Amino acid sequence: MGFLADHRSILIADVSLQQLSSAETPVIITDWEQAQLGSPALDHGEMLGELFAFHLFKRFDSGLWIAQGYMEGLGELGEEQKWRNALQIGVHLLAFGPIAGWVAEDEEGQKEKGRVVEIAKELIVNAWEQKTEWFKKGEGNMFAFLI
Repeated sequence: MGFLADHRSILIADVSLQQLSSAETPVIITDWEQAQLGSPALDHGEMLGELFAFHLFKRFDSGLWIAQGYMEGLGELGEEQKWRNALQIGVHLLAFGPIAGWVAEDEEGQKEKGRVVEIAKELIVNAWEQKTEWFKKGEGNMFAFLI
């Protein structure tokens, strides 16, 4: 079992999380700094946004597996909470993905950042408009378990 206790706000880029060999590997993440009053979507969006960034920038499926397990751990969410989580994930990817040091600053890295920014933009727009069909096809399919 993997366990990470972190005294700061957790960013997957700061964690030595290697490509996992199975979706059955349990990982427990504790981030007590984020325990505060406010919208839970901010906390969930930050954590899930980092996991999606791990998948999008590093191409590790384990980021998606952990995100799916995280969502399962949240239990049944209301419709509003699902859409707010999706919005916050997009905002996190848009705001922090390009500056978090995920890729090199060369031309190829800039293209990669642009690709993730485009995905984040589509996620935000489609979550805002609550377009369930976008989450079932193409790039949106990786986010399908959120809705």
